[in-house]
Amino acid sequence: MRTLNRQKQLVSDLWLDQRAAHRRIDLRRARGRISETDADRLHTYTADGITRTVLDDIGPLSRRVDADIERLWGARPSDLAVQAKRGPRTALRDFDDDDRAVGWRINDPHSHSAAVRSLYLHPEIHRTVGLVLGQRPIAIQSVYFEFGSEQAMHRDPMFVRTTPPSHFVAVWVALDDITEHNGPILAVPGSHRAPWYEFERDTIVLEKTDPDTHASRRSGWQQHRIEMLDRLGLSVEPQLCAAGEVLVWHGGLIHGGAQVPRPARTRRSLLIHFSTADRYVERRANMQARLTPDGPLERVERMTTTRIEADGCIGMDNPLRGFGRSRSRQPADGEASTSS
Repeated sequence: MRTLNRQKQLVSDLWLDQRAAHRRIDLRRARGRISETDADRLHTYTADGITRTVLDDIGPLSRRVDADIERLWGARPSDLAVQAKRGPRTALRDFDDDDRAVGWRINDPHSHSAAVRSLYLHPEIHRTVGLVLGQRPIAIQSVYFEFGSEQAMHRDPMFVRTTPPSHFVAVWVALDDITEHNGPILAVPGSHRAPWYEFERDTIVLEKTDPDTHASRRSGWQQHRIEMLDRLGLSVEPQLCAAGEVLVWHGGLIHGGAQVPRPARTRRSLLIHFSTADRYVERRANMQARLTPDGPLERVERMTTTRIEADGCIGMDNPLRGFGRSRSRQPADGEASTSS
């Protein structure tokens, strides 16, 4: 099955990607299958590629997330990956503290934090994503940010694989009030309908290759993006919001992270990626770690088919769970119970 159609748009069987999406939303509203508020959100998502909802319980959850993140920095589990703004994912046990600056993130903290897991499997988030997908959703990975990412403009399926690529939704939960001072998300409303850049024929994934080829492909994408948005008359808009607001965006949405003019200002947030539960059955992840106490950093890759569940919501476990546990500085508590 091809990834792109003749217009270089994603081939998709999802209901909100079809031409009759707005009419179908109105029909569901008229039949009482969705509320007026949900209909408005779905119309916005269909038109702009991004919409919002709100979590009423974010205050207590946010404080618990803070406590768990600080505990993890003390525990330094070997099976949890952390990443600086530039550089590979690295086992938290082997990460240099000096890199804990603007742009750093923890990958899949839901495997080691009960508070993060409550957001990863939050019923309101899963309900909203289920409406968008028209199918049962599955959370596939989480990423915690303390500061703004300052990430270049991109489309998520360039880096995150789902099968098919159209079965992808991103959710971003603000744990701080987000202003122009702490690096808000930048998004291009309407860009989810714009043509995709092919890195190779019918290929939208920016594969890791040799440095020169990788740099050339990134440059080609950025030039394509600038020219395409100018031609289509689409513009970049900062997504300012209050703590507890949740951004839900389409895999085709072009977005990134604004520069952080005040590096001391946090922009605590949790990013969750979703796919469809019937299609997404395994997850792979990698990082670099020391296999022996004095050894070099080496690439480690793991795969899992294990799902976690709470309140009827499901998500993938962290594929790196259990790696190097015997060499961790101290055990991490609050871990999820899992089942295959």
